[in-house]
Amino acid sequence: MSSDIVELEVKLIERIMERRKEIISEAEKKANETINKARGKMREILTEGRETQLRIAGTRLRAVRYKILGEAESEGRRKVMAMRQEMISRVFDEVRNRLKAIAEGKDESLNYRDILVKLISEAASAVGDRKLIIAVNKRDRQFLQEELEKIELKISGILGYDVKLNIDDEPIDCLGGITLYDSLKKKVFYNTLDGRLQKARSGIAAEMATVLGVI
Repeated sequence: MSSDIVELEVKLIERIMERRKEIISEAEKKANETINKARGKMREILTEGRETQLRIAGTRLRAVRYKILGEAESEGRRKVMAMRQEMISRVFDEVRNRLKAIAEGKDESLNYRDILVKLISEAASAVGDRKLIIAVNKRDRQFLQEELEKIELKISGILGYDVKLNIDDEPIDCLGGITLYDSLKKKVFYNTLDGRLQKARSGIAAEMATVLGVI
């Protein structure tokens, strides 16, 4: 994988990692609030008048205590899971918007066209054929049509053998990136920005779930 592509993915995900402490803190705060309320209710029961205490003494009192704490912990766990999903969605919406801006040339911190060429090179190397078909969205299709010969030379130079590229007539629906086939469309390599984002999301979601102890 090229350094530019790694840099792109790192920049897009680093914001999520920065927010992890905030997510954990907020989730724990909500869970603790619920548990503390339940413990307060339990203390009220324990400090009720003697007649009430006698009425629910012994095993019944313990049962009430465990029930309250159990319900509080379950509610706290549910809130942690709900907050985790909310925060992941919120952050990835921000990341998706950043990706969209990069692909549309509205974010000049990274050169999307250079990234696109490297995505093609990565996919071409994985498929391994000399005749390849590239499927892209409508915006990128225009760029590839204008620069196809130059891109073929770049890819051939990178791979060390001549590569012939053709553009699929049917555009694909994606933020950016490519899907690449061999000439018979038997081997396919998906290298869209959407796919990379989804893969990153799955990995981050699993990591956060482990950290928060909800899986």
